[in-house]
Amino acid sequence: QFHQARPPEQLFDIETDPHEVNNLANDPRHAGALKELRARMQKRLREINDLSFYPESHMVKEALGNGVEYGKKHHAEVERLAAISDLALLAFEDARKPLARAMGSDKQWDRYWACITASVFGKSAKPLVHDAKKLLSDENLMVRARAAEFLGSIKALDPMPTLIGVLNESKSTQEILLTFNMVVYLRDYKGYAFDLSQVKLKTKGGESSRRTDYLSGKGKL
Repeated sequence: QFHQARPPEQLFDIETDPHEVNNLANDPRHAGALKELRARMQKRLREINDLSFYPESHMVKEALGNGVEYGKKHHAEVERLAAISDLALLAFEDARKPLARAMGSDKQWDRYWACITASVFGKSAKPLVHDAKKLLSDENLMVRARAAEFLGSIKALDPMPTLIGVLNESKSTQEILLTFNMVVYLRDYKGYAFDLSQVKLKTKGGESSRRTDYLSGKGKL
C-alpha cells in the first residue's frame, strides 16, 4: 500500500482488526472517538515539536546535532506546518484559499506542505494548478519536487523534466533519494515515461544506487 492513495485520517479497532484493514474514520458510530484522538494527536505533535514536518535532507543539514533544541527554536513554524497539513481534513472548497496562500508564501516549508496537502485532495485540487506551476522553479529543490509530484499525480503536466532537473542539481543524498521515490511512484503508478540516461547525479551513494538499478530494470526496490 506504500504508493496507494490514502485518506487523510484512518481509525482502526486494533483489538478486532489487528491488521488495520477496516478504516472506521467515516463511521458515524466512531465520530466521537475520532474527534478525541484527532485533538490529542494535534496537541501532541505541537507539544513535541514534531520534526517530521521537515524533509530528511533539511534535518541532516540543520538539526542532526540537537533535534530537540531545533524543535524548540522552530516551535511556531512547526505549529504553522501542522495547520497546513490539517487542511486535508476539510472539504476542498474550504481548504482552497488557505492552500493557495501557503503556496504563495515567502516561507519555503509552507510552500512545501501546501503541495503535499494538495496532493491528498487529488483531482479535487485542480483549481490550484496555476499556483503550483509557479513552484516548479522554486529556489528550494524539495518544493519544486513536491509541486511536480502534485501536478503529475493529477495529470496536470509531465512531472519528469522537473524531477530530473532536481536530481541533476541536488548535492544532497537525502534529496536525491526522496526525488527518486517520487519518480518511481509517478512512473509505476501514474504511467509517466522516465529516461534514466538524462540523470547526471552530482552526488552518489546511500540508497540512490538501488533506485537507479530498479529504474534501469537491474534490481528491485
